[in-house]
Amino acid sequence: MADMKMPRQQGFTLLQTLVVMAIIGMLASVLGYYSYVSVQAGRLREAAQQVVVDIQRARSQAQQTSENSQVALCATISTSCVPAATNRVYTVRWGAGGTGAGSGTRTLPYNITLTSVATAAGSGYLAYTAPYAETEATGPVWQVTSPASAVRPLYIKVVGVTGKVSLGATN
Repeated sequence: MADMKMPRQQGFTLLQTLVVMAIIGMLASVLGYYSYVSVQAGRLREAAQQVVVDIQRARSQAQQTSENSQVALCATISTSCVPAATNRVYTVRWGAGGTGAGSGTRTLPYNITLTSVATAAGSGYLAYTAPYAETEATGPVWQVTSPASAVRPLYIKVVGVTGKVSLGATN
């Protein structure tokens, strides 16, 4: 018989398959990590925006109703409010005797915490004086922090006597 050659089998070796699987696994883990950080950053911004809107509403209510309004980083309104490092609760009050619609205690979602950058008594308290919604000369700076350490905190600043609110990534 003539010398018959067996056809060579085509395909990948086990080593080639393992290398490709390792590369895919690394890419998937990097993508998963950045997706997690992105979701946590979105949650942080959502919670910070919730606080900003409540502060802006307190300011607006002081102007519209000609009654003082307050925001405190504690469960109760107090000029001596010093929030704990793991504070998730803040209180807003406006209207007649603090019973206006929307007044009450709020809890931040997703285990996000809200703290004052200063630790002095009253650093967790903000008051708007009617009818112009003015605050004391220096407004508070509050830090909003995610439980995910990879996400940078956001800062809520109340600017001077006007009491305007800004949200940013720097103190």
